Parts: sequence; structure tokens; C-alpha cells
Amino acid sequence: MDNSSPVRIKRVTTRVFDYLLSQSRPQTKNEIVSAFPGRRQDKIRAIKTLLNHSKIESVGTGVKGDPYKYKLTSTVPCQVVSQADYVFQGEVVIL
Repeated sequence: MDNSSPVRIKRVTTRVFDYLLSQSRPQTKNEIVSAFPGRRQDKIRAIKTLLNHSKIESVGTGVKGDPYKYKLTSTVPCQVVSQADYVFQGEVVIL
């Protein structure tokens, strides 16, 4: 049974996006998960959602010594500076 609240997942997805927006270099999954409080599985789902919607991309090979690191894609507008600049309507939508 999936007990993840859609509202909670949207909120966590926003937090992950904002966190990556504030970083000057790509971040590992563990860096993202430890960046703010909350459920690990929600943060991992948020990463997958952002990847699936091409809002972030992974770099690295995903092996020991070269883990996947995540960063914003080049398609995310530079003027996006906070969650106030984008909205969720069922899925991630970047304005």
C-alpha cells in the first residue's frame, strides 16, 4: 500500500528543487536527503519526479567512486529563484 500523501510529495519535491537551485555544484542523493528533515523515501521520490519531468539531470556513472549527482537542467529558466515562481498541479510544472 502506498501511504505517501500527494501533498507531502509535492512539498518535498519543491524543497528538493529549491535546494538544488541554491547549490553551486551537483549534489549526491545522500547530500539531498540529509539537506532538510523529512522522510527519505519522499525525497527519493521527489528526485525521480524531477528527473522524469526533465527539471534535474544526473551526472556520473552511478558506481562506487562516481555516484550519480543531481543538478538543474539547462532548460530551467535562470529567473526561477524560489518556489513562488512555479506551481504544482498534479505534476511538476515550471513556469
